[in-house]
Amino acid sequence: AVSYCCELRIMLLSMLDSGLDCLDLFQLD
Repeated sequence: AVSYCCELRIMLLSMLDSGLDCLDLFQLD
């Protein structure tokens, strides 16, 4: 799940140029 999250982060970084971390995505839940 973590590796998948990291892949999503990379896609988000590419599209939104955001500074989210994998942990940030989990904490937002």
